[in-house]
Amino acid sequence: RETGTCNVPQIYTKNSSLGNWVSTQRVLYRNGKMPDERKERLNGIGFEWTRDKSKCAQLIDGVMINNFDELWEHRFQQLVAYKEAKGDCCVPQFYPANTSLGIWVDAQRVRQRNGKLSQERIDRLNTVGFTWSVKKKNETSPGECNDKNQKMQSDDDSLKS
Repeated sequence: RETGTCNVPQIYTKNSSLGNWVSTQRVLYRNGKMPDERKERLNGIGFEWTRDKSKCAQLIDGVMINNFDELWEHRFQQLVAYKEAKGDCCVPQFYPANTSLGIWVDAQRVRQRNGKLSQERIDRLNTVGFTWSVKKKNETSPGECNDKNQKMQSDDDSLKS
């Protein structure tokens, strides 16, 4: 009712349970395992069985994001700001100040490793000095990041002095 559509993303920041539930319904429908009565009820409210990513607008970090390209650009700009503040692109996966950014950075590494990140995005990340490899704690070489706890530890240490 809020948006006038049933085009709910799986990762819905306002209500993660709703996003997960909608995703489950789509999987059941796709796999032919949804009871007919439920299918009829969902059809009755205009349920969208496939998600049109181009129509999915969300307010994220106070910015209206209309599609995944805009979300990627938004996170990229956050990464640039992080680098300006910290001097590197080694955002911990569970970065307390912005957990979404940490998860996004990790996802870029995974997508690149799996061949699913476009060359254009790889090039953009390289222009800001993105670090593609992550080593275990105390195994870092120049141009690499420690594991996800590195930056949080250094932030904690600076608070102690």
